[in-house]
Amino acid sequence: MTAHPTQIESNASAIPVSYATALSTSGLVAPQHKPWLNFCDTTRLKDFQLGHTLPQVWAWLADYYERANSNNFPTPQEIYSRKATRIALADTLIVPPPKLSTITFTQPSKKEAQQQQERSQLSIAHLVKTLREAGLLPKPWDILLQPAPLLRRFSDRESLLLAMAGLGQEAHAMAHDSTLIPGLVRAGVILPAQTMELQHAMAVEQLLDPVDILPYLTSRTQLFSRDTYPDALGAYLQGIYKDVAHMLPNMAFTDFHYKVEVPPEFKPCRGGCPDNRDIIVTLRVQGKRYKQRCQLWEDTGLNGQRLYSVNQDEFYEIFNQVLADRASLTAW
Repeated sequence: MTAHPTQIESNASAIPVSYATALSTSGLVAPQHKPWLNFCDTTRLKDFQLGHTLPQVWAWLADYYERANSNNFPTPQEIYSRKATRIALADTLIVPPPKLSTITFTQPSKKEAQQQQERSQLSIAHLVKTLREAGLLPKPWDILLQPAPLLRRFSDRESLLLAMAGLGQEAHAMAHDSTLIPGLVRAGVILPAQTMELQHAMAVEQLLDPVDILPYLTSRTQLFSRDTYPDALGAYLQGIYKDVAHMLPNMAFTDFHYKVEVPPEFKPCRGGCPDNRDIIVTLRVQGKRYKQRCQLWEDTGLNGQRLYSVNQDEFYEIFNQVLADRASLTAW
């Protein structure tokens, strides 16, 4: 089966591809839920639509598995009835906000957590295999999902599918961004030969993340991989922050310190909340002290050992603080 179903051509326009048949025959949707699948393929309600692109299908599957876990499959009549009721009562019914309550988190035993993780990994591996066989996993995605350590970073099928959907939407957006490449050319960070290669890769949606653009550029760039740093949290943190500092002018720092802290909203958690931790980083640049809170993620190394890594979208913000201070001084 091909990775992308062929669109049916008409005199007016191409009819959007339906993935309902592939989902129905692949086993990804349980037999008793096929009527639900047929409804989602034909409904005009956006919250339930299957969609006509693979990222939309992956997001729909994530929602489907969440519904399956909670047995939440209302009939079309119930859906439309609820919608009509909400519209009729919108102007007359005032719903008070829910009362806030303290939530107590419990942590499973080490054995239970390991068994749960093993079940999740088997489920994720089976999902990837089924997507591939059903033609719902194009080659770039198949290659991306090959490394076992990558798959171990997802706790369940839903999180993997949502991550794929997000990257797919990013790839689609980059493919239709008419300003990106001209901007890179004006900045002088890409050569003509690389420009052509980048245009092709973007057009066929092979770039699944903006970071995939970096190899095409001539400017000083660096990719940060957790596996290239020491396992110990302190040595890893100091190493990655130093590497970022070396990329920026006059950014050498001293007095680097960090501490691990449970976020305030998770304070009631029993057992220390190992999956919900932040780091507080402090350092000095040119005599001024800077401080930043950053989310700490639990990861899995190449050998299956537990590793912690910083949130990739947050850890560099402390350097943005320094740059912002310098811009303020320059403006003054």
